Amino acid sequence: MPTKKSAPKMAIKKMSAMSTKKMSGGGGCGMNSGCGGGSKMMNNMKNMSNHHFQFLLIIVVFSVVSLYTLVSFFNSTNNYIKLMEANVLQSDEVAMEVSPYEIFVDVKSDHQYAKAIEALKDAGVIGGYDDDSFKPEKTISRAEFLSVVANALDADFASGNYFKCFKDVEGQWFEVPVCYAKEKGWVKGGAENYGPTADVLSQEALKMITLAFEFDYEEAEKGQDWYIPFLNSAIDNKVITEKEFTYGKVLSRGQFAELLYKAMVAKDLL
Repeated sequence: MPTKKSAPKMAIKKMSAMSTKKMSGGGGCGMNSGCGGGSKMMNNMKNMSNHHFQFLLIIVVFSVVSLYTLVSFFNSTNNYIKLMEANVLQSDEVAMEVSPYEIFVDVKSDHQYAKAIEALKDAGVIGGYDDDSFKPEKTISRAEFLSVVANALDADFASGNYFKCFKDVEGQWFEVPVCYAKEKGWVKGGAENYGPTADVLSQEALKMITLAFEFDYEEAEKGQDWYIPFLNSAIDNKVITEKEFTYGKVLSRGQFAELLYKAMVAKDLL
C-alpha cells in the first residue's frame, strides 16, 4: 500500500519566508514601520514647520515695512507742518515790512520811535495835532515837556493852588502843570521867568525826568558838571545810553517820547 507523501519541505520554507516577509513590512504593520506612516508624519511635520517659519518671516517683513512707512509718514508730515509754519511766518514778516501800519499820519510802525510813540498814545499820555500828526522831528518846549510828564504821572492838579509861580506862565494853558512841577521840585527858579517856550536840551530833560520819576541819584562831586548825576541815574534806569546822550542837544518830540516811555517802563507804569 503506497505511503502518503508529506508536503515538500521547500514549499513550507517558501511559505514561511513569505509569511515572515509579509509580517515584517511588505504591506503589514511591522514593529519598526509605524504602520507605514512614520516617515510621512515626520515629513509632514517638517513641511508644517517650514510653512510656519515662512509665515512668521512674512509677518516680520510686513511689520518692518509698516513701521518704516509710518515713521516716514510722520516725519514727512512734521517736515511739511514746519515748512508751512515757516512760510506763514515769512509771509507775515514780508507783509509787515511791505505794509507798515499808521500810528499818526506822519508816524508809521517802522519809525525809529514807533514803539514808544504808540505805547504812549495808547495809554493816553500823548496826543497828536488837529490834523492827526505827531511831528516827531519837531522840537519840544519846556512847557510841553512838563505838561506831558505830569500827565504820564497822573498828577492831581486839584490838590493844590498851582498858579502864579512864574510871571511868564500866568494865564497860559501850561500855567498849572508848570506850577505843579515847581511845587514838586522838578524845576526851580524865582518868580520872574521860566522860559516855557524855550526848547528843551538833553541834559535838562534828564534832570526833570530823574526828579519827576524819583529815580535815585547822587549829588554832583566838587568840580563835576551838574548834569552828571542825572545822566548816571538815567543810564542806571535804562532811560538812555551813554552813546545816545549829547550835551546841549535840542530834544525832538520823538526823542522825548522815547525817554518818557523808558522812564515809565522802569517804574512799571507801562
